Amino acid sequence: MGALERNQGEGNAAADQVYREGARRFVEAGRVGPAAADARAAVEGREAAELAEAERRGKEAIAEEDDHDIDAVPSFWTPTHQTGWDRIKAAVKLARGKPREGGLDWDLARQAIRLGYGAAGFWLDDAEWCEALEARVRAEWFGLGNGVAWDQAAPLVRYGWEIGRKDFVE
Repeated sequence: MGALERNQGEGNAAADQVYREGARRFVEAGRVGPAAADARAAVEGREAAELAEAERRGKEAIAEEDDHDIDAVPSFWTPTHQTGWDRIKAAVKLARGKPREGGLDWDLARQAIRLGYGAAGFWLDDAEWCEALEARVRAEWFGLGNGVAWDQAAPLVRYGWEIGRKDFVE
């Protein structure tokens, strides 16, 4: 597994280095000016209304987010986990579709799914769900302090873990 694929904990030096090198090449190639002109033309031109609507929808979606995504995260949660979770959480909600999952409202269901997702990215050596992994994840669940019984959350945690395995490993 390469440096970019391994969980590097808080921050990711390899990804940062790749980003900085790409940004340096972009600037040195003289592409900043043309890109800025293209952006200005889009914002001030034909695409203005469409871009303004996209911005409004994005701000609305952010405003709808609950505090759970900020406060109640597993102890191992990193910016890499958050980036992946931000990318997939809307799709997870649509796929699951119901306002209540396993008897949990979406806020608590999302915590359970997010925990499983993050666990898949943190404990990469666990290729299969097993008792030892479940014990670690269950301890994290109780550490979140949401008062929901593990038996109620476990199927959703496992569902999140399966999504995470696809995202982090495959």
